[in-house]
Amino acid sequence: YKQMQSYHAAAMRIFHGIDRTQLDNLVRILEPENKRAEFEMAYKRFATSIERILPQQVQVNYLNDLRWLAYIRIAAKARYEADSKIDVSDCGEKVHKLISEYIESSGIQQWIEPVTLFDKDFKEKLGKLGSSEAVASAMEHAARRAITARFDDNPVFYTDLMEKLKLILEETRANWDEMRHRLGQLHEEIITGEESEADQLGIDPKEYALYRSIKGKLEQSSTAEKVITDAASTHTGGIAAESQAEYLANPVQAQAKEIALEVEHTIRKAYTIDWVTNPTKTADIERALLQMLTSKYHRLLPYAERKNLVAELMALAKKHYFNI
Repeated sequence: YKQMQSYHAAAMRIFHGIDRTQLDNLVRILEPENKRAEFEMAYKRFATSIERILPQQVQVNYLNDLRWLAYIRIAAKARYEADSKIDVSDCGEKVHKLISEYIESSGIQQWIEPVTLFDKDFKEKLGKLGSSEAVASAMEHAARRAITARFDDNPVFYTDLMEKLKLILEETRANWDEMRHRLGQLHEEIITGEESEADQLGIDPKEYALYRSIKGKLEQSSTAEKVITDAASTHTGGIAAESQAEYLANPVQAQAKEIALEVEHTIRKAYTIDWVTNPTKTADIERALLQMLTSKYHRLLPYAERKNLVAELMALAKKHYFNI
């Protein structure tokens, strides 16, 4: 019993000095991941010690505090880790029954189910979290997790989105309604932006990932942009008027698109079954890409920059062209 009291004190100490009725303030304490880990350990120790004592008599204040801590745990999980399901049965059968009855009576059952940015009822589920702060915070973490989950599909695109997320948080700090509005716009960009931008360029999402990597390298290069711009007026001879207009309007974009299509053609031409797992076949595609870039685009990128670009393109090729 004394050990249970010690675990109880440790769990309660995390929220010392905070009004028990102010859920947003309580949950805000758990925003740092290391603080959530500390609380999770403290909660489980306390809950498990209660499980060992029951069905013997336990003072009602300890049971009430267990319910209260479970409430905070569920709210924090819904806000900061919404895409994972909360397991309320992980501390024993008797505690599970106690917490389940409390969840049902307090109307927070919907907080337990996982929710991701790509769920059709995402907005509806968010609305059940209560305050604007809770919703905005959940939206932030949903965006962060969605970006992280898709990052390897198109690193340049999703790095840009992560920077946008950071900017939104800096510019709307404590203005929860404005944060919700701007995060809603960012959510739309996460869900549809990649495909929408690819469609505008007339390429598919795989080609778009190659395009973003190439465009980033061209924009960073000390030589590429000048070479492309200088060549813009002469490069368009003999190509369709529509392509000429695109090239003249944004020569770097047009050049990146051209190279992306050449890269995909090279990958498909050199493709063989199990090329990703066979080092010799992997080296063949890597060599083919470097040779293509060197023969056609050596004026745009110095050798070292071409090598760096090939490394990025190989990572994308392994992700998107594992099977053709």
